[in-house]
Amino acid sequence: GSLSSMRRWPWVLVAVCAGLALAPPSPPPSGRKGSASGASDGRRAPGFSSRRRRSQDPPSQSKALVRSLKRASHPSEVARLLESQSAFVNAYVVSTAMDAFRRFGKLREALDLFDRTTERGVRQSSFAFTSAISASDRLGDFHRAKGLFDAWRSRTFDDTPRSVVTYNAMISACKRGRRTREAVGVYEELLREGLRPTVITYNALISTCRTPEDASSFFDELRRRGLRPTVRTYNALIDASGYDGAWRVFDDMRRSDDVTPNVVTYNSLVSACEKEGRWDKALELFDELRERPDLEPDVITYSALISACG
Repeated sequence: GSLSSMRRWPWVLVAVCAGLALAPPSPPPSGRKGSASGASDGRRAPGFSSRRRRSQDPPSQSKALVRSLKRASHPSEVARLLESQSAFVNAYVVSTAMDAFRRFGKLREALDLFDRTTERGVRQSSFAFTSAISASDRLGDFHRAKGLFDAWRSRTFDDTPRSVVTYNAMISACKRGRRTREAVGVYEELLREGLRPTVITYNALISTCRTPEDASSFFDELRRRGLRPTVRTYNALIDASGYDGAWRVFDDMRRSDDVTPNVVTYNSLVSACEKEGRWDKALELFDELRERPDLEPDVITYSALISACG
């Protein structure tokens, strides 16, 4: 009997130790600052320590900052959030803040943020590059847009694959000054990357064309790819066509079931009439526009009409 008891002792000890390990720590006696849990030497109970790490986890703080930036109602609030929580600014925060600045029309602030955070070592996202290219375009700085695009395509992005959106932004930047050659180069690279061009791609390409032939070529390619032209596509084609070509495009729009001419369409046609010296056709267009219950002439309409009749 004693031998059997001795054999059971190790298992008893194991059970006792396991029970002690699983038992919750006893609260310290009242009036004492220390306890067996280690509070007196700066250590925390496991549950509290875990919660504390989660509350200070940088990714969690960055996500909270992103949510606040999306809710910001003024550009000054965006700037204040970035300054007060600068320790948690990462690539995701930068792209969200840039989008917020652009939403408020603060393009220079968006670009300044991109530059400052890049200097601090933030590895910018593909979205941030695209946003910076678009902001540079809207500010009329083609060379900066081109430099950003070159920097973007020399990078490898782990989070997202190369996107047609960035190529579209660069092609759009080529519209100023109708930089057809540069736009075609970007387009050809897009195709080499195996990406599928979109209607936005062709709208931008047509807007860069200096000749009606080039514009018609891109329009035909858009249709060959099975894409459906939008009113913006037709408007870009009108702008790129001569007087006679613009009227042919306009007639196609009026016969189409998919698109309806808008005020931009009429403005482009009035401008075409002005260049051709056809004030009579410009007035006809103006009368037709005023008869449309869904459209109203704007400042550009009147300016183009005055020029055509001058």
